[in-house]
Amino acid sequence: MSFRIQPTPPARPNRCQLFGPGSNTKLFAKMAASDADVINLDLEDSVSPNDKDAARANIIQAIGDIDWNTKHLSVRINSLDTPFWYRDVVDLLEQAGDRLDQIMIPKVGCAADVYAVDALVTAIEAAKGRRKRIAFEVIIESAAGLANVGEIAAASPRLQAMSLGAADYAASMG
Repeated sequence: MSFRIQPTPPARPNRCQLFGPGSNTKLFAKMAASDADVINLDLEDSVSPNDKDAARANIIQAIGDIDWNTKHLSVRINSLDTPFWYRDVVDLLEQAGDRLDQIMIPKVGCAADVYAVDALVTAIEAAKGRRKRIAFEVIIESAAGLANVGEIAAASPRLQAMSLGAADYAASMG
């Protein structure tokens, strides 16, 4: 399967993104009531390893229970160098319903990282009969990611946004 043809992404406001840890359910309603255009429910850096499963369950429940109104709803999964990311994707797509708009993929270093997530998402969407395709945002956080940014940008038609994780990038540069 090839993902080289890039459709025009839909235009949507992205003036403000609000992040909140999946382990802190008290923040979810406040996030939904905020003026942010994009809500990022986080499973990665803001969640300790012992809380990953509970945070994932919290987010899945919140996606269905909270009125997010017209906000673009995104979940930042764990990076592909952890044992958590695949379960993040599988559980979100199988259990969260169609309200989820986007998956944010951290620490992307090459196009194959995006392709791996895309292949898993595509398979789950087909198996579950999902009508709404999940979009991707990637975070470039390493020298390798920056060196491969053109290849990453063309890796999937799902890709709607890219951002630079300046602190992790600086750490990768020493």
